[in-house]
Amino acid sequence: MKRSKKRLFVILIIIAIVIGLAVFFGIKIFQSNITVNLTKIEEKDIAYYKLKKEDKYGIIDKDGKVIIEPQYTDIAIPNPKIDLFICTESSDYNNKMWKAVDSNNTQKLSQFEDVEAIEINPLTSIVPYEKDILKYKEGNLYGLINLEGKKILPAEYEDIKNIDYKEGYLKVKKDGLYGVVTIDGKIIIKPNYFDINADGYYSNKTKYENGGFIIQMRTDNGYKYGYADKNGKVLFECTYNEIYRITENESENDAYIVSSYNGKYGLIKNDKTIFENEYDSIEYDSTTNLAILTKLNKQGISTLEGHLILPIEYEAIDIGGDYINAIKDNNREVFNEKGEKLQTTFVSHQKVNNNYAIVIDENNNYNIADSSNNLLLKQGYVYIEYFTNDLFIVTQGNNSGLINTNGNVVVPIQYSTLQRIGDKDLLQAVTAKNNKLDLINESGNISEGIENGAIEVQDNYIKLYSDKNVKYFDMSGNEKQYKDFVSNNSVYAASKNGKWGLVDKNGNVVVDYTYDMVTEQNGEVAGVKKGDLWGIVDTSGKIIVNPTYNLNWNNTKFLGTYYEQNGQVGDKIYSSDILQQ
Repeated sequence: MKRSKKRLFVILIIIAIVIGLAVFFGIKIFQSNITVNLTKIEEKDIAYYKLKKEDKYGIIDKDGKVIIEPQYTDIAIPNPKIDLFICTESSDYNNKMWKAVDSNNTQKLSQFEDVEAIEINPLTSIVPYEKDILKYKEGNLYGLINLEGKKILPAEYEDIKNIDYKEGYLKVKKDGLYGVVTIDGKIIIKPNYFDINADGYYSNKTKYENGGFIIQMRTDNGYKYGYADKNGKVLFECTYNEIYRITENESENDAYIVSSYNGKYGLIKNDKTIFENEYDSIEYDSTTNLAILTKLNKQGISTLEGHLILPIEYEAIDIGGDYINAIKDNNREVFNEKGEKLQTTFVSHQKVNNNYAIVIDENNNYNIADSSNNLLLKQGYVYIEYFTNDLFIVTQGNNSGLINTNGNVVVPIQYSTLQRIGDKDLLQAVTAKNNKLDLINESGNISEGIENGAIEVQDNYIKLYSDKNVKYFDMSGNEKQYKDFVSNNSVYAASKNGKWGLVDKNGNVVVDYTYDMVTEQNGEVAGVKKGDLWGIVDTSGKIIVNPTYNLNWNNTKFLGTYYEQNGQVGDKIYSSDILQQ
């Protein structure tokens, strides 16, 4: 008995020592939740921009001062807050040699033969690069360093590149196969796969953070696919001909995967099989969070947990809002989300809140119903969409407007389009005959916009602009002045009698009203337009570039003696090239 207690005591001591050593050396014993700390860059943080002249690139700072003259065939700015630029003089696209330089054009990180910024999808960040790391090369292999040159991963990989929509995660290639590492060097998927891609999951709250990975292998029978979660844990290996995640599902922590094997489809929740691969198709409906199952030309309805709502015995099933239309023996039956049969003439019933629903009948007529399914409108509409409170967007003929639940017209039915601005309770409204762009707030009040207008939505304001006019609004649709949102400028755009100039914050004229358009201040300059040509003035009103630039857009920025190239996806580039029209 004493010997057993002594043996148990020794075992416990050994376990404690192992755990202690693991903690001390950072050895991962259990699968943990992987988090990646990403550097966030906002527009106000940017200190450096790319400068382009005659197909050569340099660097300017936020005041428009040239830091590096345009002399390189390309430049990357991985972190525009930091004085470090990745440049190349090579014109061979596939074999570029890159080096790091600072604002004095002095080479940095010269202990590495080749350093390169790692591009990311520009839709995920205003800076299209990983912001804290670089790829370096030794011989023919690559590793990772931080911006100070500290090694994060040894140079033992044939390739390192980004994974679309997964900033902070990288694909590494070794012995012809790919794995996944984080930007701090953690290997979360070993390089055992032919390819790895993100599953595309996105939520407004966590963005792409909870997305997992689709892993791929090449076999004698073609490509096979498997799945790993956001932490790199392989939930199932590559046995399927095709897989995809149901990305519309709102569950943050559960991945619902549709799999295909030999032309038959199944459903997997994380690593648990919900439906075997015996269906001709599986279609997901995001409104009801239900799946339409098709097997042997018959259809049924199931939850994503595998509970059948309707048996697989119908010729056709269509989901309209939260109503299920099922056809059997040429007869239509309507069910709710629980599979309970309803007596109704509605083919679609979309609840918009606890009080109202948008309904469509068998003749495709739209209406609004209360919580007891009483119809509220006598007037027929070809389309109805919920806006906010008790207001609905309605379409009659080719025009749209706003009504309330009493059927009263709140905004005249005169607009060619009414469209919500992002997630705001604010609409942009366009009149087709003059392309006039107005704003409509949650109370149905119209803020008059401008003709032939375009819209730019910032974090705290909305800008409407054309080649002749510009207006600013807050997020409630109230017209404001630019200085209400940016108060530290020296000058602001102002108009008088159809001409434009610049005034200080007290309204004193700095640049007289002689121009056809001006821009707001950017750095220490603003743009001024005469006829079709743009020039540049400083904040004292002094002309530093006479109207020279023939630009075919009207929402550009000027910095120093340069204009911003519009239409760029990714890097912001300034130029002084004279465009040929």
